[in-house]
Amino acid sequence: MYLKSRIYLVFLSLFSMLLVTSYAFAENSNSADEEEEISERRWWHDKRGKGYFEGEWWNKDEEMQAKKDKAKEDNVKNAASVGLPVREGYTIIKNRNSNQAWNLRDKQVVKVGDGLKKMYWGDPSIIKEGDTYRMWFTGGDMKGLNHVRVYHATSLNGIDWEIDTTPIFKEGPKGTWDDERTETPSVIKVGDTYHMYYTGFKNGDTVARFNLGHATSKDGFKWTRDPSNPIVMNHDDISKWGLYYVAEPAAVYNPQDKLFYLYYATAKGNYDYKGKNSDLQSTSAIVLATSKDGSRFVPFDRDGDGDQDAVYEPTNYYTTDRHYRGFSTPYVYIGSDGQFHLYVDAVYAKKDWRQAALAHATSKNGKAFTTASNDIILRKNAEWIGREVIGPAVIEDNGEYLMWFGGHGHDFFKVFGIGFARRPIE
Repeated sequence: MYLKSRIYLVFLSLFSMLLVTSYAFAENSNSADEEEEISERRWWHDKRGKGYFEGEWWNKDEEMQAKKDKAKEDNVKNAASVGLPVREGYTIIKNRNSNQAWNLRDKQVVKVGDGLKKMYWGDPSIIKEGDTYRMWFTGGDMKGLNHVRVYHATSLNGIDWEIDTTPIFKEGPKGTWDDERTETPSVIKVGDTYHMYYTGFKNGDTVARFNLGHATSKDGFKWTRDPSNPIVMNHDDISKWGLYYVAEPAAVYNPQDKLFYLYYATAKGNYDYKGKNSDLQSTSAIVLATSKDGSRFVPFDRDGDGDQDAVYEPTNYYTTDRHYRGFSTPYVYIGSDGQFHLYVDAVYAKKDWRQAALAHATSKNGKAFTTASNDIILRKNAEWIGREVIGPAVIEDNGEYLMWFGGHGHDFFKVFGIGFARRPIE
């Protein structure tokens, strides 16, 4: 028992010494911390999701804030130089070859997943009724470009949209000319009737032949197909407009002559182009057909030679020597100035088809358009339209031009949606 007591005392003594030593070490460590604060190392992520180890974490935050402050400062300077108001959440866009400056909203007003999970949106057509903006537009699923259908949404400010998640117009019965997808709607109201013109595509068509259809409605929700569909069809003659595709309609009713004006994109062979790029071997332009009843259309023939003529085609700017094929996805309205206003996107085809810029043209009679501005919005103007900017829709409202348009970044299925821009009417 004595031996056990001695062992116990020795053990207790050693344990006490260990406690003292540990306490002293802790005291020294705390002193060192107080004398020299060690920077916390963290992972920092940039906008594209890439990360790296960054010791100066808080400095990086300051740098990012400084960039934001600089962007705001530049925006104020740009606003002063072009005479636009400074708007929170908008960036002033005035491209080098543009005659117009626009306030471009920094975020999409409709983005992938809004309303329906994994749905991408585009092709807006807008009417304002009373205090409500109504939009007919297309939605596509993530399986690809199949089953693109027409949807409807409403808004009180043109920015915050309530989407009806049930398509109001979809593909026709199996075996019909539009049994795969219905897209690019153009909706106008004449009297108490809504008219929708749209692009249809047949399942299994490997040549990508597009035709135009027509439907009517009393409320903008329930639509009846025109028994004359397709009302405008493509053909195989490489020398004439209408080659393979007639698509992306833009309708307007002219109360002066009581005619429906139907504009659309189409192509014909480009005999002046001598290169090997197949995308540039045909030119895309905007053509016109007119109708008294909105159903039976007559192609516009300026010189009376029996062939349809273009009303807006590439001249000295969006040309093949700059790798532009021409125009697509038109939108037309008659403005408060009495003129026809045409907005289009320009197709860039150096390596592949990309709708790369928005342009504006005007006409007194709707049959010959003159460019008002090139490059009003470019795909480089925002990250979410870094790959394409597509299909503008413009109205006049409360002293402003309001423009909605489609577009997407390089990650097609994450940032395909609808943007918004505005500018005062001069």
